[in-house]
Amino acid sequence: MITFRLVQPDADRATLVQFFTDISEAEQAEGDLQFNEEDYIQFAKQKAADLPEGFVLMEDDGHTVGELVLRRAEYEGREVGYISFIYVVPEGRGQGYSQQLLRYAEDLFRKLQFPEYHLRVAQTNARAIRFYEKNGFEQLAQETNSLQQLCWRMGKRLK
Repeated sequence: MITFRLVQPDADRATLVQFFTDISEAEQAEGDLQFNEEDYIQFAKQKAADLPEGFVLMEDDGHTVGELVLRRAEYEGREVGYISFIYVVPEGRGQGYSQQLLRYAEDLFRKLQFPEYHLRVAQTNARAIRFYEKNGFEQLAQETNSLQQLCWRMGKRLK
């Protein structure tokens, strides 16, 4: 059974660090990412305080299989929902977990009355781009992320 629970940064420290480092191994290998665990946990605490219901772990029968970090953002003068981080454990990919994370995000953004939400995806991540397009996202703009990688800002209008 799938459940979502609010992140507790101190108690969930090992999971948060593992998930973050899993997605950033390539950047770490290239020396582009300087990871500081204490800074990251402080960042996580701020995210948990800013929008608690937007910082969740997804569990399947008690096993943590994903993480979702949502926030409010401004884009072209309007407030939108924004997915800062979405992660599914490697062994859980292709099993529908990402769909469930998006559903959670959409439910929360509707509750907060956002007409749309956005995310960024690396232009080199063709699999993720196809997934988002299949789920109704459109490319809005080319941007760079904090690591100076080229990304697509993608957005989806909520009905």
